[in-house]
Amino acid sequence: MSGRRMGGIKNQLSGSVLAGVKKCLILVFFLMGLAFFSLSIFADAYYRDNRPAEPQPDHSRIYATRLSKDVWAYLTRKEELVYQLLSRLSVVSIFISIMLNILWKPFPARQMKP
Repeated sequence: MSGRRMGGIKNQLSGSVLAGVKKCLILVFFLMGLAFFSLSIFADAYYRDNRPAEPQPDHSRIYATRLSKDVWAYLTRKEELVYQLLSRLSVVSIFISIMLNILWKPFPARQMKP
């Protein structure tokens, strides 16, 4: 009898640990998405203020990149790659967190009471 009781407690404990891990994983993806989004805003502002509007082949700034507010700046290949990836990674990370929340439902939607 006590063996059955211990098995039930063990299953409840492992279930609550799994629920906690799921919540943490969703939060990690969501926070990563917010971090990537914040970094993309910072990079946009930095490149707009500190990168040339005309190509500089001697500094490898030959990649025309459209920034916010319809401003064009010439970046190196690495800078352009970072700039393009930040916004995409933010969208993908937040999308994954939303999909995991829909799949696992650890953060259920609140119902409005009449």
